[in-house]
Amino acid sequence: MGLTQSTYFKKRKPGKTKAFFVCLLIAAFLWLAHALNTVYSYTIEVPVTFKNLPQNKKTIAEIPNSLSIQVKTSGLKLLFILLNKPFAPVDIDFNNLKSVNRNQNFILSATDIDFSRSLKFETQISRLSPDTLYFIEKTGFQKLVPVKVPLYIKCKAGFGLRSPVLDRTKINIWGDTALINTIDTIYTQALSLTDVDYNIHERMAIIKPDPGVYTTINDIDLKIEVSKFLEHDLLLPVNPIDKKNLKQV
Repeated sequence: MGLTQSTYFKKRKPGKTKAFFVCLLIAAFLWLAHALNTVYSYTIEVPVTFKNLPQNKKTIAEIPNSLSIQVKTSGLKLLFILLNKPFAPVDIDFNNLKSVNRNQNFILSATDIDFSRSLKFETQISRLSPDTLYFIEKTGFQKLVPVKVPLYIKCKAGFGLRSPVLDRTKINIWGDTALINTIDTIYTQALSLTDVDYNIHERMAIIKPDPGVYTTINDIDLKIEVSKFLEHDLLLPVNPIDKKNLKQV
């Protein structure tokens, strides 16, 4: 028995639907391949730490804790870079930076700073912000003072803290002589934790007691080891010291 025209088209519809989705998948694949091979410019915020700051100068603005870098790379590489978040801090040594204006201004350049360890990929960096750090000669009185971290830490039952370890126990401060003479200790932000059963590792921001006080660094590294108390049952024998006197009693 032959098929009617309506029955024929009904049987053809599932094939057309399948073909439509196949074409849709192919189009999506081609779009994705094109997107991953297209070159993009994208701005990324990367944490940084500075070392070997000029000791005979003070900054006009705060030393930044992060840099905005504009990368230019393919969509595929950009995807892999973003999967590495949060990025590891990049160490910047002032001894490796170029200076201008009689060593008053230091240039931040991608050629002098290695971002590949943080981003995990080599990529073209077209712009950094900020790209210059400005300094002026120090004025006033300079003094070395201890650094303290206010700690409010409560461990879980059965755990205890060891003594905190700081990468800097003292820092240089400078400013107006009358103001600096009143300062004998610099404090960081407070750290408050409860139910702690893990080792602590934090970057603690330094709190300036006055806007006119300048410091050589903006934060310090804090480490505290947390350990579990050991519990063990001991059976100790007890022997009388003088058996003769003990019987007389």
